[in-house]
Amino acid sequence: MPAQTLLRKRRAAAEFFHPPGGRTTYLVGALCRHALAAAVTALCAAASWAAQAGPAPALETWTYRVQRGEHLFGIAQKMLAEPHDWRRLQRLNRITAPRRLQPGQAVQLPVAWLRGDAAQAEVTQVVGQVLVRGGAARDGNLLSAQDTLETRADSSAMLRFADGSQLRVSPASRITLEQAQVLRGSGQAVQVMRLQQGEVESQVRREPPRPRFEIRSPVLRLGARGTEFRAAFDGASRTGQAAVDQGHVEARSDQPADKTPGTLLSDGFGVTATAQGLSRPLELLPAAPLATTSLIIERLPVRLRWTALTSAVPVGSPWQAQVLASTGDAGRPAPLVAERRGSEAEVDFGALPDGRYRLRLRAVDAQGLAGREAALAFVVAARPEPPFLSAPARDAVLVGARAPLAWARSSAAARYRLQIAASADFAAPTQDLRDLEATEASIELAPGRWFWRLAGVRADGHQGPWSDVQTFEQRSDPPPAAPSAPGAQTGSDGALRFRFSAGQPGDRYEFQLAGLADGTSSFDKPLLERHSATPELLLDGLEPGTYQLRARVIDARGVAGPWGPSGSFEVPRASAWWWLPALVLLLLI
Repeated sequence: MPAQTLLRKRRAAAEFFHPPGGRTTYLVGALCRHALAAAVTALCAAASWAAQAGPAPALETWTYRVQRGEHLFGIAQKMLAEPHDWRRLQRLNRITAPRRLQPGQAVQLPVAWLRGDAAQAEVTQVVGQVLVRGGAARDGNLLSAQDTLETRADSSAMLRFADGSQLRVSPASRITLEQAQVLRGSGQAVQVMRLQQGEVESQVRREPPRPRFEIRSPVLRLGARGTEFRAAFDGASRTGQAAVDQGHVEARSDQPADKTPGTLLSDGFGVTATAQGLSRPLELLPAAPLATTSLIIERLPVRLRWTALTSAVPVGSPWQAQVLASTGDAGRPAPLVAERRGSEAEVDFGALPDGRYRLRLRAVDAQGLAGREAALAFVVAARPEPPFLSAPARDAVLVGARAPLAWARSSAAARYRLQIAASADFAAPTQDLRDLEATEASIELAPGRWFWRLAGVRADGHQGPWSDVQTFEQRSDPPPAAPSAPGAQTGSDGALRFRFSAGQPGDRYEFQLAGLADGTSSFDKPLLERHSATPELLLDGLEPGTYQLRARVIDARGVAGPWGPSGSFEVPRASAWWWLPALVLLLLI
């Protein structure tokens, strides 16, 4: 305890228990003081009435009930921040015998005089990377006076104070808890925050005793009791903002040189502040009309669009779009999981996890104030992501009694569900296979046009969204016949020409060339693939070695026939006789 405070307490106690001049002098003096105070009060009241001035604002008090054996100084020492204020307390309550109080007697204690007991704020939500006192924050961390909390990009945190008031810290923000107290006896809380960067949202307790709740930035000071409001500060431009969503907030400049009075903001209004002072109260822009009331998103990334206002909001105005996760608990604020700003009426939130969310959208005016909130509930149900359909190709023609289908494996899926239907709405699927583990299936189908789709299923049985629908045609006509083995001819230019047996008019031909090593060839990774309108193929510039060549026919319907028999051929190495005369000539020289 500081020496000066201790000295004041001792002096107050000495004056209370040993008043100068003795007890009689003290009582006479007390009576005189009370009489003088009453006379002054009457004169002031008369003067006020004569001047028709409004009454002075009432001093907010809290009623204290005297316990047996208590006296006024003991009450002051226990309840007041400054014990020597017992004199003012005596005058306020018109107590003539401060050392002989009756049990149960009511003593009015001004709230502004009460002693504050240190309190803490609890971190109740952490999303992303949040720092407290320089270390990683987690749910349940406690903040004391002078502790700092910082959120990084795409991160947020929620603080809950001793009286139940709450503060959401938006992404890329930094705030210090300057003061956290609970006034002794009354239970009234005092919370003062210093906003150094970013944005915060406050939900202040409305039920009595209402707290003293302040948010200060380098240019703006905000005080509220029982309200919802937002505060922001941009360190680069040294600009502060406040917007009231519900209730009232007192706003005034935090610049010592600015002597202008503050302003009272009602819900739906805001203010901006710079080093030059406060703006006038500004009406917030209205909520943006959203096209739908709910939405299910089955494809990533999560992209949301809305309808821009043209009358109340200027075209091209920027937007603040926030995504809050639904917790399912009405008493717990929803965590803020993402925030974007831009001027387009569309926003990309990337790969949000599956779950229920709420889009909160505000238009931003020319002064940087975010307006009224518009909300859109949506659900992300995009996992497991649908597999990629690899075969058959879109609108392919398949020949025969069975349709071979194939798709890419999904790492998040334990099995797959396949549907085939005669209509794109899949109202009555012909095939509905729910427990496919492989990435291919051969399905017997009648001739006709078919639609098919696929969905991944997790090990716990949760099915993801359907893939895009693809179509193919199944035909019973026989495929084109396979061509015969090729015959090779060597031209005068050394190029190899191959000719296969011709098919029907309108047919096309596909050729594959593979290397032959150790008596085996691999057409899985052909060296060359080529298409032609004629059954002829010209090869030039091949490296020496042994090769195999095969072909198949693709008819006018697009149906590919089987591969024909492969033929092998060899490209020999070049002869070395040409350098012998040069060697003989060199030896003769």
